[in-house]
Amino acid sequence: TELKRTEGALRETSDRLETINRRLLAFNAIELGAQELLEVGDIIALVVRQVAALGLQSAIILREQGQPTLRGISLSADELARVEAILGTPLMGPIGPEGALAWPMRGEARETVWVADAVALVAEMMPRVPPRAVARAARIVGLQGAIVSPLVARGGNIGLFILWGNGLSEHDVPAVAGFANQLAVAIDNAGLFAAIRRQRERLRALTARLAELEEADRRVMARELHDQVGQNLSALSLSISTLWEQIR
Repeated sequence: TELKRTEGALRETSDRLETINRRLLAFNAIELGAQELLEVGDIIALVVRQVAALGLQSAIILREQGQPTLRGISLSADELARVEAILGTPLMGPIGPEGALAWPMRGEARETVWVADAVALVAEMMPRVPPRAVARAARIVGLQGAIVSPLVARGGNIGLFILWGNGLSEHDVPAVAGFANQLAVAIDNAGLFAAIRRQRERLRALTARLAELEEADRRVMARELHDQVGQNLSALSLSISTLWEQIR
């Protein structure tokens, strides 16, 4: 009996390690794909799509212009519509203090944690939604326990990565923490590239505007010179005509 128990425990541990290893490899592949993208929206779309391909669900919340915003969730359009109908509020978009969701991060927490009762966490995040509605929505998306990982870049929290699904447990916390770190870097880099692009576009617009102003100034100057020269020539012609008449 003890031998069978030991063998069962070893098999369970081996299966768990194999699952963790497969997820590490999958997360690494997703990270490599995300690092090649330069748009935040493209990175988020890739992550939620690839995570769903692993049989898991995820949501990504970012701080944008000082306001938390739900940017991605790995639900189908039908599932998202059903959940929003039950909750009575849209999920995608800004979810600041004035919205239905409250910012789920406490201060500057930076630890990835396993939340056994994720439904209670979501209910806390959505104080304006009845707990029964939250529980119904959670059943639709299969939410029970979840791993919540802050996205930290350049020394500050830029958002949250939430992962849940069958077979996920607290043993996956280290793998998810490492994945979230790389995801935060990719998102932050994409944001920096976007800022650089905006500055370049602004510079191009200013350069074009300056060229337009210079061209307008040249036209005005040319018109003024033309008018002035024309007036001078007319006056000179009149003076010459008068002088010629006097000489004659």
